[in-house]
Amino acid sequence: MTNDDFGKFRSRFAGCEVVMLADISTMTILASDSAIKLGQEHLDRLCTAASTIFAAEASKGISVAFLTGPTGCTVFVRANHGVPEVLCGVFAPGADLSGVSEAARALLETADSEAVGE
Repeated sequence: MTNDDFGKFRSRFAGCEVVMLADISTMTILASDSAIKLGQEHLDRLCTAASTIFAAEASKGISVAFLTGPTGCTVFVRANHGVPEVLCGVFAPGADLSGVSEAARALLETADSEAVGE
């Protein structure tokens, strides 16, 4: 997976301000793309939120989470197969989120297959 893949993902969805891949087991930002330059602390907060969401006992078996508020929506999609990676997208208020979780899942599966050399 390349940074270009993240840019293509962002361009598919009007209002997508940030897309980020994080390893929540190590709290590491693996890659990101954003409409504007963001500080590391902003990406770290997204990583912490993803870790908190998917580490909670109540989230067992959940692979997608949407957090909405007056400033927009943040979408978290957990990788399959026990991989501790999460794709996070931040969207402007009113953004059309149709197909976002499916596209995020496809991007994660691309990364997973590249990692195992398929």
